[in-house]
Amino acid sequence: MAASWPLGDFRRFLDQDPKRPVEILAALEGEPASLAILLPVVAAAGFESDRAYFLGEVIRLTKSSDGLLQRMALAALANVPLAEGEDGMPSDVLQTLETVVANSDEDGALAASLSAALTLSMKASSDRKRLTDVARSSLGKGGEWTLSVAAENYATSAEKLDISLVSLLSDALKTRASENNLAHLDMGIASLLDTTNWSVGMDVLDELLRRFSKTVKLKDFQSSRARIATSDTLRSQAVTRWLASGEYTLCEAAADAVQNVARAQLTVDVDTAQVNFQDEESIEFIARKAAGFLFFSPVAAASFLISLLRGGPIEPIKQLLLDPLLLNYTSSVRELLLQRVETESVEVVAALRDCLQTIESYLDGLGKASGLKEVRMSDEERAIFNRSLSQKMSKSFDVARSEMPLLSMVKRSVVLYGRGSVQRVARPDGSTYRADMMFKTQGTEITFPRMMHIDELGLHFLLRVLRAEKRVK
Repeated sequence: MAASWPLGDFRRFLDQDPKRPVEILAALEGEPASLAILLPVVAAAGFESDRAYFLGEVIRLTKSSDGLLQRMALAALANVPLAEGEDGMPSDVLQTLETVVANSDEDGALAASLSAALTLSMKASSDRKRLTDVARSSLGKGGEWTLSVAAENYATSAEKLDISLVSLLSDALKTRASENNLAHLDMGIASLLDTTNWSVGMDVLDELLRRFSKTVKLKDFQSSRARIATSDTLRSQAVTRWLASGEYTLCEAAADAVQNVARAQLTVDVDTAQVNFQDEESIEFIARKAAGFLFFSPVAAASFLISLLRGGPIEPIKQLLLDPLLLNYTSSVRELLLQRVETESVEVVAALRDCLQTIESYLDGLGKASGLKEVRMSDEERAIFNRSLSQKMSKSFDVARSEMPLLSMVKRSVVLYGRGSVQRVARPDGSTYRADMMFKTQGTEITFPRMMHIDELGLHFLLRVLRAEKRVK
């Protein structure tokens, strides 16, 4: 809670004279509406000079009939320090929190108790069980206010709290938190993804994507998405997990996790710890999901399928490598297969060579048929196709521009001709000088699937089948 944060200058003012916390404590009790918010800072200073006195006063104020004063007193308990030689909190601190959560249904009091319990648990490990019980009771009885406080603590302390408390918060937040809490949850999930408890964070992320599937996508979890994008290991774990689930929403997240990486030749291997290679039906199911959802990242999709070939059924995975991947992205996927032929096991190499020979035969046949009139578009058909493609590309660029934060900060202009720009810049004395800026060339390469030109409806139907089919029970 913001009220428990030290207010630097005010805290230094209090520390200059031990009488000041006592005087201000009396003043704020007389005017709680305007001064109660200062209680956590005043108490923190008072604990340093006379812990026993201020602890008694703060505990007395937790029983106040004034709701704001009671909440601030409960929040102030988070600042109770451990005395030298102590390994746990004073028993009356724990008893106060336990009494409040047992007897109160007021959301603000429960939120303050939860915040204090979480903070104290990081100071006094010997009291963790009782503090965990306080947190559990607060979450069980609390409403939106308590959940908001839980989300804030999740954002700032997920990697510091004991795993039992992290799991407790995770279970409550992933099922009850609202969309308003997603920014805080994203920060907490991202911090967990960097630890050995990454799967706890992934559980929360999975459930939130399911709950808000109509309005929220992986890109809305910016911190977590960035963590996955920058870690090959984490990306492998996330993509395998999501594709293996077979859930459309999570498989879309897997595709986003791959497409979000700014590497044209990105490869992704299956996380072998999450799959059972003895279950061939399951491996084939994962392979079909990879071919369907990772299709527009062909090198990543092909590398994932090759990693499944190492322990899974050869024939069905080989067919997916051929169609839709090699058939549509012959150049990039063939280059990957030629590289892997040099490094994979004998069984996998044989399958890859078979794929390469098959696609060569297909291309030879396609070349021989190029002279047939039936496979050539008329000028009218070509114009219709080009117009349709232009409209699709224009819409795609508009969507991309709308998601670029840079364009919201700068003015975009079009230069019809030239290699640079010249402007006059004013000096403080009113004079100006000429500033030249030379333009730099930037570009990108887009590869269209071959079948998009030959049989667009057939390609879309195949991808829909691969993406929509369910796991056989």
